[in-house]
Amino acid sequence: MKTIIPTARRFWLRPGRQILVCLLGVLAALQVVGAGPTANGGTQAEAVFDRMAAAIAALKDYQAEWSHYSATVGGHPIEGLRTSQGKFLREPARSWQKFVKMQDNFHDPTTPGTQLIYDPRTDEILALLPGIRRLLGVVHIFAEDVKCRWLNGEELKTEALWAWLERWQALKPFAQMSLRQDSWQNKPYSVLRLSYPVESFAGRPEINRLEIWVDPEDHLPRRYQGFVPGREEPVFDYQLTRLEPNVGLRQEDLEFEGLELWNFPARFVANAKGLESLRWQPPEPAADATAPPFSELMEKFSRALAQVRDYRAEMVFSEKYFRLKARGKIRASVIRDPFFFAFELDPDFRINHLHLTSPGGRICFHRREQEVAAEGGGAMRMVGVQTMNVSDPRTFFPFGERLDQLNLFALLDRIQWYAEKGEVATEMVNYHGRVCPRLVLKRKGQPRPAEIQNMAVVLDPKSWLPLRVDYFGNLDPQGFAEVDYLKIETNVGLREADLYF
Repeated sequence: MKTIIPTARRFWLRPGRQILVCLLGVLAALQVVGAGPTANGGTQAEAVFDRMAAAIAALKDYQAEWSHYSATVGGHPIEGLRTSQGKFLREPARSWQKFVKMQDNFHDPTTPGTQLIYDPRTDEILALLPGIRRLLGVVHIFAEDVKCRWLNGEELKTEALWAWLERWQALKPFAQMSLRQDSWQNKPYSVLRLSYPVESFAGRPEINRLEIWVDPEDHLPRRYQGFVPGREEPVFDYQLTRLEPNVGLRQEDLEFEGLELWNFPARFVANAKGLESLRWQPPEPAADATAPPFSELMEKFSRALAQVRDYRAEMVFSEKYFRLKARGKIRASVIRDPFFFAFELDPDFRINHLHLTSPGGRICFHRREQEVAAEGGGAMRMVGVQTMNVSDPRTFFPFGERLDQLNLFALLDRIQWYAEKGEVATEMVNYHGRVCPRLVLKRKGQPRPAEIQNMAVVLDPKSWLPLRVDYFGNLDPQGFAEVDYLKIETNVGLREADLYF
């Protein structure tokens, strides 16, 4: 599929433009005025920021059209460009948007014509899909769900200017701020740059610089970009192409278009019985047992795993992230080289949110396309096989792990990362009547959205393969994911052709 290239990158790639761009870059650098004092004793950058904050605070409502480019970095990068129109009301808070045009270099199940409403009273995204899928009615999605994020983790519920400002103000005390003058669409702008330190988890690049293009006439932002270290091009670029402030919107003006023809709203819940009481239960400490050192346990796990070419496992998967919950049996088939995995979910798998892991469904890896294919169970099978790029964050589990990383081989890499970058310890626990060693893995720094914070692994003292893996972190203090291995059969001669669909 044709790769989407932002305007700035297309300009750079044209023959003979590199030297011109470099010269313009030097001139722009000479215009950085972040350290210049103003009459009130602050910097010029701070004065521009304060005027922008006041202008946003003065907004009661607005309607707009915009484009939003987003891209992932590393591994198997994907990128998408979305053009939307929308309406935003500050009090009572509500937003409506409609996707007008979408371009991407991967399969995106979201299509033009999709309408979204953010309802802060329930903190949910309400979605009305186009075409035949409108028969589903209004689908309710918890706002903390990964499907309510764009490719770099930008939240759909925070696309209003007031939410932008809140984030910028939170970053400002930790950021270095500077100012330059630049032009965009033949108009001059004041460009604020906020640079701040970040911690990268497992080598995944993190956004460490924002650029905000402020209109010097009304002091409102018109463009918002994010950058990661080592990349000149933005990983997201939000451009307001039309902005009409304070047009007198009312709450009833922010409703779905065409809903009166399909007036049977629905809330998606798939077999969520019993999930209300889902809580994490730590293993009981084995007080009289002495745990071996971390290096010894790591070596035994590495040696045991080195002998494994493939394996079939039965496991119980449990997860809670704020309101998102799931629990049930999964049968996993994994091949080391070339890597392949397939999951089969028990028909009684419980889940209270939309995800590729549906009760009675199955999932497999399409290596050539670098996609995850999912086929639902029961009535969901009528939808057919859905495919999404393996790097698309919307396929991740809410606690931050990727579907293709939920296996023993990737687990070893995770543990090694903690040994090098984090804090590790060992302890002995009682697990189903057996005394077993447990690796305790902690990450330095504060929890971040959609990322694993801490982990723990209970090892079988006979096979030295995992019996239980716990994932913690993100922003929910009570959030967790737990994988309990009921059975692991190694080197059973799995063939990709027998599992692929």
